[in-house]
Amino acid sequence: MKFPLVLCLLLFCSTGQAIVYHVRVRTSPYAYAGTDANVKIKIHGNNGVTDQIELDDPNRDDFEKNSEDDFTVEGTDVGRVRGVEIYRDTSGSGDGWHLESIGIKKGDQPGYRQFMYGYWVDADRWLPIPQNLHQL
Repeated sequence: MKFPLVLCLLLFCSTGQAIVYHVRVRTSPYAYAGTDANVKIKIHGNNGVTDQIELDDPNRDDFEKNSEDDFTVEGTDVGRVRGVEIYRDTSGSGDGWHLESIGIKKGDQPGYRQFMYGYWVDADRWLPIPQNLHQL
């Protein structure tokens, strides 16, 4: 009788519950810093990494020069957020992108985990941005 209960608990715990993440992306103020490319993110934590998540608000022009864009997305619970990976493709008329920073907040937790970058983002490759523990 105990075996089915333990098996059910193991299966439930190993499925990786989806949670809400709040993602804040800051594009630099430099000339041509904005992008029309598709942008995706992976969130890394001490319990793993999310699948790739597209960042797009169809009601606005995301990632414009000197702008801050907020997204609410779902992904696997990775535990304590330790880093992010960012990706952009070459779609759109202006695909170059100068990323200033990314902030990640899990669910209802207070404050964002801040990941500073401050460089041009290469196209068609995943760019790791490691942890640096500043808060927004």
